[in-house]
Amino acid sequence: MLRARLAGPHERLGVAEVRSVVRRVALGHRDALLGLERFDDVTEGTCEAALRHHWGWRPEGSASWTDPAATVAGWRTGVERILDVARRGGRIAFATGRPASLLPTYARLVRTAVAEGADLAVGTEAGSFSAGGRARCRLWWPEGVAVITDGDALIADAAIAASEELLFSGELPDLVVADRGFAARAVRAGIEVVALADLDAVALGLTAARGYPLTLVPLQDHRPPAAYAVLAALATEVAGRRPAG
Repeated sequence: MLRARLAGPHERLGVAEVRSVVRRVALGHRDALLGLERFDDVTEGTCEAALRHHWGWRPEGSASWTDPAATVAGWRTGVERILDVARRGGRIAFATGRPASLLPTYARLVRTAVAEGADLAVGTEAGSFSAGGRARCRLWWPEGVAVITDGDALIADAAIAASEELLFSGELPDLVVADRGFAARAVRAGIEVVALADLDAVALGLTAARGYPLTLVPLQDHRPPAAYAVLAALATEVAGRRPAG
């Protein structure tokens, strides 16, 4: 995880940036909450406690450090949840607001889940909505993963508006594997979630701390796709050592 820079010193979010997100979550800013309802009893201290607990976050000078052991543990648990639901024939939806980095990783999970018996929740096209500063965006499902597009390009977005389309494009899933607003909206709907979450998704950590059915996988979500190959190898290991049925 350290060599791939999925954990350890953060490339994008220093201590000042993380604390800015923390302040906005504590104040109830909708973008920082990723579309979740405001937490009445949350303070900046509560947010930082969630970061330490779920990400192993700690400031090192101006840099933010996350614990690679937390990434490994969260990923193992997340893959186990996917396998459990898939092997019972459950319906699983996959979605990402970070397609440039994470789409290949989600696509591998889709293939694993389907091979293990999952009913894949997938559409053809849904929307339209605004995202990434662009109007008339929609959801497409390349390789079984919901992503945001304007028809010309895949768009990185917090997916707060787009997430409504994910859940209302068909039968509700038993499990959602997603990030950012997609994960938050599924939690609001009472659906179990495996959430890939960077430090600026502290709202998801607060949700997990309140006992919602959310498995959090802490990682940097802006790395090149090849950096996540370590996760694919670990998922293969977890799938291989768990008995089917």
